[in-house]
Amino acid sequence: LRSGEEDSRLYDLAGVLAVAFAPGGSSLAVASQSGVQVIDLNGIEPPAKTPLDNVMELAWSPDGDFLAAHGAQVAMRQRRKTAL
Repeated sequence: LRSGEEDSRLYDLAGVLAVAFAPGGSSLAVASQSGVQVIDLNGIEPPAKTPLDNVMELAWSPDGDFLAAHGAQVAMRQRRKTAL
């Protein structure tokens, strides 16, 4: 992006609660007040989003295929290569 340009692929990141880079650094998982998002840092895939609340911890499996989310009311494990 050039200075002053906006990246429309990113969702609202207000109230970030947790972040986790996937092994290899190609994806970033972000838990915020608006849900959990997986952002492809290479810009190839559009962000995947799920409306989970109260997620306080995120962790990727060592191979980067699974994302675990944990919080006050949720525990999930989801494949990275499919929609959240």
